[in-house]
Amino acid sequence: MTIKSESQAKKSLADVGFSLIAENCTSAIDAIRVLLGVTFGNQRLKVFDFGRHNYTFLLMDKKRGFRLSLKKLRYGHEEEYRMLSEKIIRSQATIDDAVDYQGLLDDRIRTLIHLNLGDMFDVKEVESGEIFTEVPAL
Repeated sequence: MTIKSESQAKKSLADVGFSLIAENCTSAIDAIRVLLGVTFGNQRLKVFDFGRHNYTFLLMDKKRGFRLSLKKLRYGHEEEYRMLSEKIIRSQATIDDAVDYQGLLDDRIRTLIHLNLGDMFDVKEVESGEIFTEVPAL
């Protein structure tokens, strides 16, 4: 199985149950939880904070799945973004710096919103030795 499109990925997930391994602790996990219904409580969500936007979807019907890995994206103002980030981390940013930084973040979000799956993520089929099973409600 080779996943080549967003619609194919959604269909694969809708057809079978799945569990998810995420490699970060960002707000992306909240979006995934809301959109796909995987939670820590039903034991279909495992999170390892490696600081990477990698998401492995393990399909329950077989020991296979697919992994989404965020591509290295260019937004256009990387040097300014890096400089402002460093100032903020060192607590040396002015209000104007914070406003400029937020503007750059907003631009990045607008860029991401308009990308399709293939432009944003590398998609790769994976095999799994472990499939997480949902714990029944008591």
